[in-house]
Amino acid sequence: MRAYDEEIVVFNPYNWQTHVLNAAAALVFEAFERQPLDMPDLLQFIHENYGAEAASVLDESSLRRLIEELVSLRLIQSETVSV
Repeated sequence: MRAYDEEIVVFNPYNWQTHVLNAAAALVFEAFERQPLDMPDLLQFIHENYGAEAASVLDESSLRRLIEELVSLRLIQSETVSV
């Protein structure tokens, strides 16, 4: 993983693809990289680490879509997701 401004570049060893994650996806990726989370914990993580503005922009619906996409890309494991 490499950070560039608000985006990160992630190499996926399962399929040898490289992904550029925007700021929102990078935030979710980093949260799940640390520990399994449920939705309240994820929202709290975002608020504590990125502020109220980020938490207000990322609602549950958009977070669920981001999580589903990261799981489908195999960038986070479904076992770490309990949302």
